[in-house]
Amino acid sequence: MTWSFDFLEEAISWVKAHRLWSVVAALGIAGISIFLKTLVSRAADDFYEARKLGRQERRHQNRNGAKGQRPANENKTTELSSSELLKFYSEERPIVISISDKEWSFPASIEIMPEGDGRVGHQNLEFSYRDHLFELDPPLESATQPYYRKLLEQKDQLGLFNGQPFRLASLETNGRKTRIQVERCWYFDSLRTNFSMDQVLPDHGISLREYIHGKTRKFESFSSSRLPNHMGLVVIIETLDGQLLTQKRSRRVAVRGGTLSSSVSGTFEKSDLEYPGKDISLEDALRAVYREMHAEMGGRFGGREQELVFLGLVREFRRGGFPDFYFYWRSDRALEQLKLDAQDAEERGEIDEFVGLPFNTDAFLHDKEKERSAFEKRVNNILSSTEPKANLTLRLGVALTYQHFVERA
Repeated sequence: MTWSFDFLEEAISWVKAHRLWSVVAALGIAGISIFLKTLVSRAADDFYEARKLGRQERRHQNRNGAKGQRPANENKTTELSSSELLKFYSEERPIVISISDKEWSFPASIEIMPEGDGRVGHQNLEFSYRDHLFELDPPLESATQPYYRKLLEQKDQLGLFNGQPFRLASLETNGRKTRIQVERCWYFDSLRTNFSMDQVLPDHGISLREYIHGKTRKFESFSSSRLPNHMGLVVIIETLDGQLLTQKRSRRVAVRGGTLSSSVSGTFEKSDLEYPGKDISLEDALRAVYREMHAEMGGRFGGREQELVFLGLVREFRRGGFPDFYFYWRSDRALEQLKLDAQDAEERGEIDEFVGLPFNTDAFLHDKEKERSAFEKRVNNILSSTEPKANLTLRLGVALTYQHFVERA
């Protein structure tokens, strides 16, 4: 015991005499701890994925014989065009917006319309969290197992992480109040289903879209859906100098790569909606919007909730009824300043460049009667010029923003 006490005194004396080295040692120990924690976390993720893949392999072998004997059409994909999607979901009501003498149809349907002037704080919309992890049913898990295997092989190359975003589990409207129940799901389950609806299923010889919706040609309710349907968000941003901010996405990213896209897009994840036993409003949920804006554009956002406009909750045809919340936001910065801010953004590698398109809602709002024709011409020009290269988030976002300013602003 005396030896231990003497040793402790010597150690304290050494620390006092070598303060700098003591700090260095402490930082080193902390760094090693963080590294080991990350290593263990990744190993646990890999173990889970390997275990899940092994379970699916056994199911696949039981259905199809020996391992390695797979149909030749396993990796075929026949992605439908927008017009083909409109035809396929013949029992759904697509979004149709008339701008001047031009009518635009979009492969998506409106699930929730904005109320009043569209301001987020004026929406009668609440979220409640259920502590439950959604997983695919065994037949669907088995049917999409080859695609899942391929996804695991490419996840490191594509920089993918199998997180647990929030899925829309149910939606109920009582009078003017709409209540959305959310729960967790696996992101890779969304990639293998919602994001890959046109993959051909080896065991069935038809696409996943035909397998899920071929008979009904419409979406089921969220509460009865077999798909993850994790919740996405889309933000259309107009700059101070009247430019519509768009992003040209890198071809290296797994989602909407190489396309012209909305200003910002992402998902509700992390702790955005996890308030057990407590309902939260759409305004409370805006932390997800600001987080995604910061990740893709740099800068700081938040505190201007009154200026964020809700454009609607949309179900996207291409992704089998996937829910996206659309927003419009007017920046207090000009286009070139936003481009400078974005150079230091966390997810800058996902975007090749930001592009501005003439929009100028100020001119329209200044004199709606006189300026409406010019505003409609600008919007039609955006929709016409981007048609071959833009994805739905940009095109539909532009049309919904136009509709907001013409009907509500």
